[in-house]
This record gives sequence, C-alpha cells and structure tokens, in this order.
Amino acid sequence: MELHKRSETRLFVQLSRADLSGYRLSFDELSAEGERTAAVIQDILARAEEMLDWAIPARSRVCIDVLPEENGGCIFLFTVLRPPKRRFRVKTQSDMLLCVCADTESFLQLLGYCRTSELCPHASFFRLDSRYAALFCFVDPVSAQAMRFSLSEFGKISSADRFTQLFLEEHAEPITLRQAP
Repeated sequence: MELHKRSETRLFVQLSRADLSGYRLSFDELSAEGERTAAVIQDILARAEEMLDWAIPARSRVCIDVLPEENGGCIFLFTVLRPPKRRFRVKTQSDMLLCVCADTESFLQLLGYCRTSELCPHASFFRLDSRYAALFCFVDPVSAQAMRFSLSEFGKISSADRFTQLFLEEHAEPITLRQAP
C-alpha cells in the first residue's frame, strides 16, 4: 500500500492486487455498502493519520473515488469536501409580485382594479414588447400571498424581487399614469 498526501484535502492511495487479496477483495467486489470495503477504508485512513498526519476534519464530508489498475490493483482518491463558509438563507416568500398580461384588454382591466383596490399600495407598470407587466410591492409576504389569487385573473403571476425590478427598469418601457383633473 502506497500513501501520498497531495494536500491537506487530498490523499492518494495505491493498492496492489496483493494488498486487495489481503483484505479478501478484488476491485469488482468493492462497494459502498460492503463491510470489507469499509474495513479497507478505515485501515487506509488510520494509516494515513499515523504515517502522514492526514486526517478528515470534524464535521467534514469526504468524496472517495476508486479507479482500477491494469495489474489488478486500484487507486483510492480521498477528497475532503469542506462545508461552505457561509450559509445563505433562502427567502421562500416574496413581498413583491409580477403580473404579466398577454393583451391590452387584460392590462386595462388590471389598471382599473388597481385604482379601486386599497390592497395594491404600490404598483409600477411596464410595457414589454407586446405584453404588459405590473410589479406590485406589498408591506409583507402575507399581503402579497393574499393578493396572488385576485391578480391572477388578469395575467400570469410570479414572485418577484429587487433584481426583477431592476431588470424591468432597465429593459422595459415604463408606463406612467396620470390622474384625471
């Protein structure tokens, strides 16, 4: 058995056919669920720690690749997968909704609904080629969820965020509404 520490996160181990037969294994018999395979891996890791001072850090995961050799042996490549340094929180509910209307009639009905509804506090309107879009900003995700069904009568509804707003402001034609005198 030859052990080579490639880095703090990589270990290269070469087993000959004789090494494998010492564990009563061949390359074809290696499996992730096998008890003898687990014994080989535990032995390799114990020797790596003893001889090379290479160990898997606590709370880390390891990827183990096993490659066959022509002489009947095999090569084990151990790679420590470090956990990400930061965890990002995924926002599941948005306080913004985007309504895309396929035709002018649906868009005009949506405008009329927005003027009479107190539930749509802030809305921006845009023209996208042959479609129209309305971006609604609500006080909280619960209000947005409550309006989702009502707004779906006028067009396709999807959750939106600040990037959607920036995209529309940059690539779409804004529609400004004037108050009647």
